[in-house]
Amino acid sequence: MPEAIAATRPDTLVGATDWCTHPADLDVRRVRGTKTPGRAASESLKPDVVLASISTRAVQRLESLGIPVLAFDSDSHAQVHASLLRIGALLAVEL
Repeated sequence: MPEAIAATRPDTLVGATDWCTHPADLDVRRVRGTKTPGRAASESLKPDVVLASISTRAVQRLESLGIPVLAFDSDSHAQVHASLLRIGALLAVEL
């Protein structure tokens, strides 16, 4: 989902996983993987919210640190569409 944010509100994106490869010139701090986000990096970025592709123990750890998490499923086009709409609402942009 960083692609959608980078395309619409790049100024709001402070970090991404090592696996987020689009856009190719995305220049933000890397926080390891989706299932093992780096705790120190995530805390130091002081995000308003972390977008996560699924709810995992890593998400629970971030929430226990007081970091809000928006977890979404991406198993179908309908779920991806719904997730993009939620992200658009969060960023106050129409996707």
